[in-house]
Amino acid sequence: MESLNGKRVLISGGTRGIGLAIAEQFGKAGARLAIFSRDPENVEDALAALPDAIGLAADVGKHDDVLRVVEWIRTEWGGLDVLVSNAGVAGESVLDGPYEEWHEVVHANLVGSMDLAGEGSKLLGEGGFVLFIGSISADERGG
Repeated sequence: MESLNGKRVLISGGTRGIGLAIAEQFGKAGARLAIFSRDPENVEDALAALPDAIGLAADVGKHDDVLRVVEWIRTEWGGLDVLVSNAGVAGESVLDGPYEEWHEVVHANLVGSMDLAGEGSKLLGEGGFVLFIGSISADERGG
């Protein structure tokens, strides 16, 4: 396996749960880490656990925030080697939850993920890649 030492890795939703665990593993492998999440307190807490990482509060479900993250990475590092699209939100089933809630889920988990991949991939160098982390909510059934 190719060394991850010095590789530039951006992780959406990298402040809690699976995203934070992914960040910790990339960090242990020597990667340079950038994380973002929509909750500033979660970003600060994660940065305390990932002392060499950089972080930003931004919402993957908002196109302007995605553009801001991409510009931030361009300014900080000039490019990326790995983009981990992990951010996501949970909600009620479309059968049980209000429109606003499941609309937010679909927008963040699908549209936001695609937006980040499209914009972020412009920063990937040769051999760079996008890793998509799916949500268990894609397998949940309402009823």
